[in-house]
Amino acid sequence: NRDLIDYAGSSTLMGINAQTHALLHGLFSEAGAAGLLRSDDIDAQVLLARGAVYGLARMAADGHLPPTGDPLSQVEPALALFMAGVFRD
Repeated sequence: NRDLIDYAGSSTLMGINAQTHALLHGLFSEAGAAGLLRSDDIDAQVLLARGAVYGLARMAADGHLPPTGDPLSQVEPALALFMAGVFRD
């Protein structure tokens, strides 16, 4: 809950966010340079990847996944589908 965390006031959280963004930007840039991505818009790829993973994690944490099976087994197929949409055939 954002009301309980002073995100902007936490140098640790801000640093982790910056590191995550830099890592993903680097990975997507490398994949783009190798011709592996469907889109050349690296910033959009990073935002979409982070949004997908964050959204799925938030859904798991908030109990919005089906109650059967463990959350990871439910999330992995969704992430595989996302990755199939990101990379060229």
